[in-house]
Amino acid sequence: MGRAVDSDTVVPVVEVIKDSIVAGFGPNKDGLCFLRVIKKGDAYFFVLTHSVEKLNPSVTDHIKEIAEFSCSEIFHLQSKKKLRESIIRSTWIECWPKEIPIFGGSYAIIHFDDRLNPVWSHASKEDIASVIGVDASMI
Repeated sequence: MGRAVDSDTVVPVVEVIKDSIVAGFGPNKDGLCFLRVIKKGDAYFFVLTHSVEKLNPSVTDHIKEIAEFSCSEIFHLQSKKKLRESIIRSTWIECWPKEIPIFGGSYAIIHFDDRLNPVWSHASKEDIASVIGVDASMI
């Protein structure tokens, strides 16, 4: 049974604002992953899924480059300071499809520190869905 929400309570709308492919990262600019951007209120969640067909270069090894590109595209930012702030404020999720031999079926939540160093915390798909506040099928 659901809980009652009084008329003064604002429930943030959850929406997928982008589903696309990120291509061209890594040393040879041949990296490939899938990107889903979920917006909930003022929060942004960037879900990055490794490509089964193209495992290298990996999302893990190039997460900062992918984050800079993705935030530039979503927020249309020119300022390096604003880009950095948007990366730090956002929540990043890395997904390894079950077909991938190592880490297959795994998930991680990534946060960037003030120097844009990524910090991974492994979690279940259900835990990640709970953090975002969506059904696990949206991940």
